[in-house]
Amino acid sequence: MKNKRIRVVVFGKSGLLGGEFFSYFISKKISVFGYDSKSCDITKFDQIFKIIKKIKPDIVINCSGKINIDKCEEDPVGAYMVNSIGPGNIARALKLLNKKTAFFHISTAYIFGGKASGGYKENSDVKPVNIYGWSKFLGEKIVEQELRKNSLVKYFIIRTGWMYGGFRRTFIEDIIDSLRTNKTMKLVTDNYNVPTWTGDLVRGAVALLKNKKLKSGIYHLFNSYKKPVAKYDIGVFMAGILRINTKRLEPCRYKDVSKIGKPGNTILINSKVKNLPDWKKSLARYLKLKYWNSFNLK
Repeated sequence: MKNKRIRVVVFGKSGLLGGEFFSYFISKKISVFGYDSKSCDITKFDQIFKIIKKIKPDIVINCSGKINIDKCEEDPVGAYMVNSIGPGNIARALKLLNKKTAFFHISTAYIFGGKASGGYKENSDVKPVNIYGWSKFLGEKIVEQELRKNSLVKYFIIRTGWMYGGFRRTFIEDIIDSLRTNKTMKLVTDNYNVPTWTGDLVRGAVALLKNKKLKSGIYHLFNSYKKPVAKYDIGVFMAGILRINTKRLEPCRYKDVSKIGKPGNTILINSKVKNLPDWKKSLARYLKLKYWNSFNLK
């Protein structure tokens, strides 16, 4: 990764994780080219191939996606185009480029059904419960189909948890606003995952790239945990770090805030690579970095 001649393409540059990847490579003085939905429509193969053919990248990262569960239900065609066809277009373009390349495709824990109390390994059976989950699962399968027999393109399908970071507002900022303004906020107690800092996720992905022994396939990357957590648990933890009363955080069931199906427990199990740091340590560090002055943290 020290060679400045390395060329990286990031699709979804303006998003939460895409912004983190783009910033990381900039900080390492590596040539990185970023595209968002305005500068490149990944559902159109000709646009993808034109970029890939011109830049001839060494690393391609796909962070594009329709991630709003409600909007995916409202527009299933749009969800499948972006989350399924788009990744396939990138994979096919790299195959046609016929050059040694590493391809990262970001997927989700929501491809699982949420019934397994012990969590899900990389090879666990999938059973999505909504359009978002199905569209992301199909995206995985298309990438695998396109690149399975290709010896030049090494692909990493990365599944992760509830992401947060500095490049887009997330549920973490919603909780912060509630704690700051003393307004009541409902937080779900029966939907489990683990919060994952995008900064940790990017560094973990780069570590995969550096490990020459790893083969193409599916990898689970997320902040480690001792037990599954719900967003209410996260809110209580954050209030403790920020030294704020939790009386305005109201526990509720998932069915009380949404009619769209959502898996109950999508905790991932990492059986292939080193775990990312503990979620509590990473979230505490993030809060102190971002809110040090406003909350007078020490």
